[in-house]
Amino acid sequence: IKSPFLKHLVSASLAELVADVFLTPFEEARIRQVVLMRKMSTIYCIKEIAKESGIRGLYSGLLPLVLRQVPYTASKLSVFELVEPFSVSYLSNTSTLNEGSKEIGMVFASICGGIVSSIVSQPSDTVLTRVNSKKCTIFQAIKDLGYKGIWAGLKPRMVMIGGLASLQLIMYNKMKDILRKMGKLKD
Repeated sequence: IKSPFLKHLVSASLAELVADVFLTPFEEARIRQVVLMRKMSTIYCIKEIAKESGIRGLYSGLLPLVLRQVPYTASKLSVFELVEPFSVSYLSNTSTLNEGSKEIGMVFASICGGIVSSIVSQPSDTVLTRVNSKKCTIFQAIKDLGYKGIWAGLKPRMVMIGGLASLQLIMYNKMKDILRKMGKLKD
């Protein structure tokens, strides 16, 4: 892959997909704990689900989770990686705050990544929430919600994810800088 944007998109998507495979049984256990409103250990919950429904039960939420998380993570990281060099370069050339322009550029890029990722993942997040709360299929949830319904709550989500992603991506970039200085990461 020659395009840096495509490299980031593919890398982030694959990393999230692998993470989702490991995360899904824990997500199933968390949902069961919430639905049953009983205090039980996560491991106990996972064992119960496996005993009742086998591996299929532990991974019944994999597709909805992947449909939510992969677009979220891929868009967040890819937009950040795309916007960050341009915003830092622009601010360095036009700002009298040259010393702080890198940090301001990172904040701007991370907020952009958070806002785009919240928009991209909103429909799947709303549908997943509906599937988990109503115990229905993805298609039934989409039908019940309708076009307007899948976008419900987008504005607060953009503020929340924009802020959270900003913090996350600033830490991500700082770690890259540290690894570069240590000689453990090359551009």
